[in-house]
Amino acid sequence: MSRKFNLATLVANQFADATREEMNKAFEIHTNHASPDIDDDALRARLVTMYTPNDEGEIPTMQPPASGDTVPKPRVAGARIPNLRPTGKWEGRMRRVTVHKFAESSPDHAVTLGWEGIKWNVPLDVTVDMPWPYWQSLYHTDFIDDRSDAVTKWPVDPETGKISCERTSRRIKTQRYEDHGDTPGTENLPEDYVGYFRSEAHRTNCFERHNRSALMAIHNILLEPRGPKYNEEAFNATYFRDMKDIDIRIRIAGALGPDMEAMLNEAVYAEV
Repeated sequence: MSRKFNLATLVANQFADATREEMNKAFEIHTNHASPDIDDDALRARLVTMYTPNDEGEIPTMQPPASGDTVPKPRVAGARIPNLRPTGKWEGRMRRVTVHKFAESSPDHAVTLGWEGIKWNVPLDVTVDMPWPYWQSLYHTDFIDDRSDAVTKWPVDPETGKISCERTSRRIKTQRYEDHGDTPGTENLPEDYVGYFRSEAHRTNCFERHNRSALMAIHNILLEPRGPKYNEEAFNATYFRDMKDIDIRIRIAGALGPDMEAMLNEAVYAEV
């Protein structure tokens, strides 16, 4: 049984005991390309150089550092669920972006973006394909100016002489980047689990024919235990014991939005 891929440990050990498969993954994460056809020792030496931190202590990579992690691949109702976690190979919508230095003379080599505790040092002046949540992290660094004089006009009504205020907000980038649009082939893929399961809910009348194990799996992907106050320290057999399938579907619909709750209510009342 192969061990779990852990890039941080491999880097700390300078890939001394890394398998060929682990080195191949590390090379792909750093370069976004398959590893070259060289022997293990030569590849190991190249990886040690590639993963040596720069002067700022950063190790820029073309993919998020956790993209090579081994993660389970759950199936629900016979269909495999795409991996939309911050670990493992991302299987959702992506954005092609080039983040630039603020000035040519800048010593910076990377910009750090985060998603659910996973930090990614994105190389500057290099085009990368960002998993959607990392793109949103970058996009929301923009400043929305909706109050300055530059976006404000004070028109005077020619008939009444009254002055009104009109503002047209503008987006100001705090980080220089070029947005090249969606990565080709990912345009119609989900951005997160809520989006994925909303689509599935529409297709299946809010999981009407899903068995109990499938409903529990969906529930546990979408929801986090709310803690002892709600008697939800863990979603285990005790938690689900007194719940009917419709109760699980109600919790799922609540996580997917008011329109999903309304759809489920209509379906339930139609059966009465």
